[in-house]
Amino acid sequence: MNMQERVYEFSIKDRERLKAVLSYDPYADSSLDQSKLEEIKKDKHANIIFARHNCALRDGLQLGLDREKCYLHIKANEGFFHDAEEKLRKEFPHMEKAPAEVEEKVKRLLEEEESRSNHGVGLIFGD
Repeated sequence: MNMQERVYEFSIKDRERLKAVLSYDPYADSSLDQSKLEEIKKDKHANIIFARHNCALRDGLQLGLDREKCYLHIKANEGFFHDAEEKLRKEFPHMEKAPAEVEEKVKRLLEEEESRSNHGVGLIFGD
């Protein structure tokens, strides 16, 4: 499938709640019983599990962007985005798709961060 990358803007005030949504996997939640899991299987939004996709959340201040915003970068199969965006808009009505220049800056900064991280691992393991 075709992998895509998208960046979304959120109010910094939504950061903690957004982190919870991004990390939650109902199938890994031991507090749910089998009947609740069966209900979840039938709910398309409950089956949008961001924790199983490549998501990065960064504060605007950290990226040299608007300090009142946080930015969510998602890299996933093209088919994931329609329902994922719908779920995010339902939970965070003020969410916006980042303007193209902001999206490119976030992608570039995350690539640089990943490159530095990979380089550090290479130094540790001798690659």
